[in-house]
Amino acid sequence: MVAVSSLTDQPTAAVSGSRRVRTLASLPIGRAAIVASDPPSDDTPRSAELRARLAEIGVLEGQSVKVIAAAPFGGPLAVKIGSGTFALRRAEASVVWVYSEATDE
Repeated sequence: MVAVSSLTDQPTAAVSGSRRVRTLASLPIGRAAIVASDPPSDDTPRSAELRARLAEIGVLEGQSVKVIAAAPFGGPLAVKIGSGTFALRRAEASVVWVYSEATDE
């Protein structure tokens, strides 16, 4: 099952096996998650730049992440990755798939 955002027409959540996988952009503030996979590549220079930027700040498969703040009106997210905190545009966060660490979800 896949949920789609009415604002962007992009998938925001899916069920994969027993895990609920969603985009980092749709993760609630304060919820910790694990990066499910590296962002996909569409073989464009912009995609390669985004993948490189995300890798540089530690958005790698298996890494723990947490949204700690969100700017209003679709502004950027403050995301804790490892020991650092980074600002990510929602468009950047929407290509990162994560699953919750909690098993109750």
